Amino acid sequence: MYVRFLTRDVKTKPVKLAQLYSLAQMLAELKKPDGTKATRLSQQLVLLAMHRKQRAEQLIDYYGVNLLSGCLPLFAMRCNPPFLPCRAASFCPFCRARCVTKDLFERVKTVLFGSEAEYDLITAKQQQFVLCAEMNIAELVAEAKSKLSEFQQKLNMPVAGAFSAVAVEPCGSEYWCLHRRLLLVIEAGQPFALPKSNATAAYQRINYEEPSLAYEKRVAMAIGKLTSYTPELLFGSSKLTAELLNTLLQGRGRSPRLSRTYGVLRNREERKREILAHKGTT
Repeated sequence: MYVRFLTRDVKTKPVKLAQLYSLAQMLAELKKPDGTKATRLSQQLVLLAMHRKQRAEQLIDYYGVNLLSGCLPLFAMRCNPPFLPCRAASFCPFCRARCVTKDLFERVKTVLFGSEAEYDLITAKQQQFVLCAEMNIAELVAEAKSKLSEFQQKLNMPVAGAFSAVAVEPCGSEYWCLHRRLLLVIEAGQPFALPKSNATAAYQRINYEEPSLAYEKRVAMAIGKLTSYTPELLFGSSKLTAELLNTLLQGRGRSPRLSRTYGVLRNREERKREILAHKGTT
């Protein structure tokens, strides 16, 4: 595979920085064929593209999962053989960064820098483990979808907007792991005591500042970490990954809705559809 990257501006452009941080944990662990760690970002991205392709081909050949074997790597200008983005964000680390991380960053940026109101941000992540024997994956996904707002409700605070999501991945051969992600937009200076972070939950507050590149980059890094890719999809149990993806990739290859935005984080089209849907029920 030949890939030409444009990476010189990754650490200066906040949106690219957010995407990079969504993959940072996994990129740092990748090793070259000789067993040494890849240190250059372009090398890491090529290795990740190779792992993604091998995993996709394995899932297609042995489990019949409906995936494209190749995808255009993140930050790539040219790729041979030529690939387009696969847009399978439930599986592909590159398209997770493109479709989830970038979208959320752009929404938050519009709220923080495109309105007169001043807001603080709160990010929260929580892990939950479920025995495979206790619940099949279809039931688990359906339950996760129905409880998207549960994490936010537990914090019990007034918000101007929110992003809530659940990512599911296999954990070993016996467990499913649910990664609950939450971003809250609250009035700047609003008093609120965050719960203490622990082994299964992490919380962070980003206070409002006057617009600057440094502040925008801090927001980008926080969003990248919040939407980080779950590496077990590429390196964990093939059987469980196939079960998960066959549940998620139904109907035109699109996943069930395991994320939702509220309030000021909703864009104009989403608000318009919400108003029309409300009028249709009254």
